[in-house]
Amino acid sequence: MGLENVSEGLLDPISDIAPIPTVAKDVAFEQRDPQIKVFLSNNRLRSFPVSLFNVEHLTVLSLRANRLGRIPPAIAKLKNLETLNIAQNYLRFLPGELLDLLRHGSKLHSLNFAPNKFWQPEDAASNAQGADDYERLTYSSLPPPAETETSSWSGLTTRIHSRTPVHFTSSTQQTYSRFTLPPLDSRTQQDKPLEWEPFTELATPRELGAELNSRAATSKVVNPRGARSLFELALRACAASAQADRIPAWLREGAEEEGWPAYFAPAVQEAVDIHREGGARCAVCGRATLMPLARWIEFRQIGRTTVAVDEAGERVEKFTGLGGVGEGLPVPFLRVGCSWTCVPVRVEGKVEEG
Repeated sequence: MGLENVSEGLLDPISDIAPIPTVAKDVAFEQRDPQIKVFLSNNRLRSFPVSLFNVEHLTVLSLRANRLGRIPPAIAKLKNLETLNIAQNYLRFLPGELLDLLRHGSKLHSLNFAPNKFWQPEDAASNAQGADDYERLTYSSLPPPAETETSSWSGLTTRIHSRTPVHFTSSTQQTYSRFTLPPLDSRTQQDKPLEWEPFTELATPRELGAELNSRAATSKVVNPRGARSLFELALRACAASAQADRIPAWLREGAEEEGWPAYFAPAVQEAVDIHREGGARCAVCGRATLMPLARWIEFRQIGRTTVAVDEAGERVEKFTGLGGVGEGLPVPFLRVGCSWTCVPVRVEGKVEEG
């Protein structure tokens, strides 16, 4: 239909769809949940229709062949999603929150994500040393994956391939790390692969360096408790305001005419965008944030995991990359941290090969 956007409220009635139960003599009443399928492929959508996040019983969603530059983190709210098609867009990465739908026990069994313009790691070889410990230690504070009701299970999961160093920023959006991610809203081809960092290493901000741990207890940037500052509280208020779309322009005018800090407008704009897309949470501690201070990319192979019990009663787990490839192509997932300590954990020691 050539749709360039979906107006606010247009899809809201879908949330109210409910199956009409069969009412007949001597037939037991059965209440069923709807299975809603939405097809928006072959349009010109540049942004994800966020009202879909309110459709609890959405099971099939196709956004193939549009002009999407990113998928909002709130995609994790669609717990009943069984099929997702986001191929043929302009995606540079996938949100880390999508991993909540790619874990043991989830319902998602079909995911089409290629082709897209995904970032790639500088080395296609898997950096597996310490990968299991990295997963366990870095995300140990998050809720465990859903358990399956039966002993056997088959579904989509991921296996970590490598990760980039962390891109550290301050609340004024100043970079404090050697490594920087490309612009997240870029739709152009990124020819230069992203460097990866061994799981046994972790580059820290140059401002803190060796003082990172010693200052963690008192620094709001490093270890926030509640709101980091009045500035973050102001960002929350701006993002929730009825005038949210106008505030960044007012701040830019103030910067030009009154000398207000130049970082005000982009910080508010990012907070407004995150709020509009359903919010974002820290990948490590789960805290809601409108001002991520740490970002990194995890390259993961997406595949199908099959869990079964053999004749001896032992649990057997097998991972196969999509398309039948044993490892699968690495796909970038964006992770965010709410502070400078909510970052990947450096795995101690190295795994010996042999």
